[in-house]
Amino acid sequence: MSNYLVKVKHIWPTFVYVCWGTTLMLVMLRWVFAIHFKVFDFSDTFWEIWMPFLVPVPGVLLVLPIKTKAIVYRNKKYKRGLPMISYIVIVAMLVISQMFTTAYFGELRQVKTVNEIDRHPLVKYYKIGHYALPQRWMGRFVRVSTSGRGRMRLNFDGYAVFPMLNDTSIVDLQKPAKYWYGFHINQRYSNTVSEAHKKEYYTHFVQYLLTQARASAYQKPDHFENLNAGDHQFLYLKSVSDKFYTIPEDAVVLSPVYETYDERTGNLLLWVFGAFGIGTILLAIQLTEGEFYSKELLKS
Repeated sequence: MSNYLVKVKHIWPTFVYVCWGTTLMLVMLRWVFAIHFKVFDFSDTFWEIWMPFLVPVPGVLLVLPIKTKAIVYRNKKYKRGLPMISYIVIVAMLVISQMFTTAYFGELRQVKTVNEIDRHPLVKYYKIGHYALPQRWMGRFVRVSTSGRGRMRLNFDGYAVFPMLNDTSIVDLQKPAKYWYGFHINQRYSNTVSEAHKKEYYTHFVQYLLTQARASAYQKPDHFENLNAGDHQFLYLKSVSDKFYTIPEDAVVLSPVYETYDERTGNLLLWVFGAFGIGTILLAIQLTEGEFYSKELLKS
């Protein structure tokens, strides 16, 4: 058997176990303690971003080295290749699988009016029969940030909200609505232009945000997604203060979804396998380097 096939046979099973074992473990952990028994009440962002970056560490630092120590590299930089590839692949699989878990186990509740939502515990998705969006009371907020190498990109993230009511004639400035229709868009510009051009970009973006938000209010979505479980809901709620004096502590932002409920997971499950497939290709390329040291195998 060639040196390359020996390395593949030695590393491949452990790579598969670590990748899929970690992915399935986190899905089961979330389903048991957060979805079924509701012991944990963490946000979707916690499960989809923070946990995927933390959970792979034990497997990559403790399990994989047991096998990778049998491969000796002349160039030390290649020694970090296998752990790095494994970590990136597992993170990608965890992020996508957690997004799939969020969508797949998200419950849909049908209500006739917005006020009916209060009669039941909050769920992930709602199909609302009747609601009114008073456009006069639309609020907006724009978050400005920079990114890229040397902060060369100027980012505008626009958030707009409408109070969701049964009757548009009932609006209380002292006591804003509990449920809000949320709309979001973003655009990227060059950050290397003059301040005058940046102000033009901002003015143009605000007008574009208002136009698109008003147009969205006239469209009929299939259902709404409850953003209450996401960490970015506070950005929508900042728009409330654009028109109202206070922001309700129990405010809930509902984002329109135009795809059907049955299409909520999209191709996420296929992307989990795709991430693993890409990782397998990178692993195969990485194993072309280094020599397999059989004595190390006997010790492991």
